[in-house]
Amino acid sequence: MDDKYHRDRSPVWEKIKTPLFSSANWGGQGLHPRGNFEGFVRAASKEKWLEAHGIEHWTHFYTDYGREQQLAFFNYFLHGKKDAWKKQPKVLLQVRHPGEKFVARGEDEWRSPARNGPSSISIRRRWRSRQEAVQGRQAGVRSDGRRRDLPHPADGA
Repeated sequence: MDDKYHRDRSPVWEKIKTPLFSSANWGGQGLHPRGNFEGFVRAASKEKWLEAHGIEHWTHFYTDYGREQQLAFFNYFLHGKKDAWKKQPKVLLQVRHPGEKFVARGEDEWRSPARNGPSSISIRRRWRSRQEAVQGRQAGVRSDGRRRDLPHPADGA
């Protein structure tokens, strides 16, 4: 679906050199965080930051937490107020813990393969191998918590 019409309206990442602050939401629609992460990684800007939070996007981005981050970013670049933003890590992840608790973790970069383990490609390969091993069946969990076999999508189900 990436035809000429859509390519003409897509960003040219290597041309994006302005300061960038991308605020992603772990729990939103898949397009939202993917766009945040792709934009952060692929933009040519030397000054870029990424923040990822949980719950709903508006809960963090449009309330005090997000507003304070946005103001610090704009104050730094538009008003020359350096104090608050110079402490901001390049990547700030709100990591989910049991009980809907989020703990902030600062990083120097997004997704270091050495630290984060296997890539999604290797995980998909292992998943496919496992699927082949169970011969077209996959284990599922019903809403009541009991396990049952589900038809594999390749079976036309």
